Amino acid sequence: MGPRDHCGVRERVCGGAIALLICLSASGARAQQPAAPGKNVLERAGLDLSARVALALPFGDIMAGDPLGAWLSSELPVVIEFGLRVNKNLAVAMNLELGPTFTKYNCGGCDTTEGIQLNLEAIFTARAGLAIDPWLGLGTGLESVSFSPGDQANGWNYALIEAGGEFRVGDHSALGPFIGLSIGEYTSVTAPETYFTSRALHEWFRFGMRGTINN
Repeated sequence: MGPRDHCGVRERVCGGAIALLICLSASGARAQQPAAPGKNVLERAGLDLSARVALALPFGDIMAGDPLGAWLSSELPVVIEFGLRVNKNLAVAMNLELGPTFTKYNCGGCDTTEGIQLNLEAIFTARAGLAIDPWLGLGTGLESVSFSPGDQANGWNYALIEAGGEFRVGDHSALGPFIGLSIGEYTSVTAPETYFTSRALHEWFRFGMRGTINN
């Protein structure tokens, strides 16, 4: 992965954040119009579009005896999520997480690389009429991380656990903080002069903001 690839990652991350702000602004403007009686969007099945920006910190091992935190210091992921709202309390979603990771060593200009996750997630939301509406997400998926040019670890994200709260911005949108923990295992490492000895669990702890548009 060369310098141009790193620039492309940064552009995609910035583009995702800007798109989130634009979508929330547009949704907020539409929400100023009162909803028709009995037509509350959350009371029926529909589509949810979410975006998240976060800071993620690594824990555990990239492989047995080799701490992930010795290679990477942090990640700044942007998550784009498409969800099918089954009812007001449950949505089934697919999300793509992409963001730059920051290395802890000098590897010839690779101070930032790239991390990717693709997850399937069930999201449970209370919808209890509170000022901040709590939600819980449970999921699983795939993940990949680069820790220097040409060096990549791929594997499974066995468990994704997230929790947060939503402030309703309007009838069709919400915004609020969240925290999350993913537990995974790299099953292969593509790296010159690196021998993949044995598997080990690792974790990513993340916290940030989530914005959602309901339709």
